Amino acid sequence: NVAAKDYESIYEYLVEYYSKKNDKVNMDLMLEKGKKLYPVNAYWTNIQLKELADKKDTVALYAKYDEMLAKNPKNFDLAYGYAAEIYNSILKRDSRDADVLVKSEKLQELLKMAIAADTGIDATLLMVNHLFNKAADLLNASNLTKGNKPEDVKKKNELKAQSIQLMDKTIPYAEAAVKYYEGLPKLTPFNKANYKIMLSHLAEMYGVKNDAKKAAEYNAKDKAADKM
Repeated sequence: NVAAKDYESIYEYLVEYYSKKNDKVNMDLMLEKGKKLYPVNAYWTNIQLKELADKKDTVALYAKYDEMLAKNPKNFDLAYGYAAEIYNSILKRDSRDADVLVKSEKLQELLKMAIAADTGIDATLLMVNHLFNKAADLLNASNLTKGNKPEDVKKKNELKAQSIQLMDKTIPYAEAAVKYYEGLPKLTPFNKANYKIMLSHLAEMYGVKNDAKKAAEYNAKDKAADKM
């Protein structure tokens, strides 16, 4: 029960120790002590979330994220971690699932919170990837819609319109990511790869929107990036 700053890591060590031994009773005891003595330490939150994630209990995991975010809505790690969980669950599930639309809206809401709370680019990249993938799926569905019947033509046009609508939503985030990378003094190989992905996405989206000038601009930047 010693609460001096120098002892904070000891409580973390004990929680980790009992966790590895699968001794939940003592782990929870140390966790509660740590939370009480060092309430601002994010480690306690991460341990609880990891425990729920390991159990594959998504209902409890999402509920815990909602509870913690309600108390600290400007916490980047919480918002981004929650968004990543939902993003991965969408990728693993059938795109026709009834809850995908609901999850997508929740994901976008969380990513907006994460973007507002951080000066980095991770949340913006995840937003681009999510929206771009959705737009690409709709465009693909439009291209696969065959037939000359009025209902076929209508469906094809509606799907393409929905895809373009999502691209319009995606473009500002992708352009913000490009601006971020162009503002860095030097690109690491990892950053360069993501920079090129953003440029490629933008070129493709402007191409679908029949904006040849913009598409050419981003294609040129993409080729120039190869020489960096």
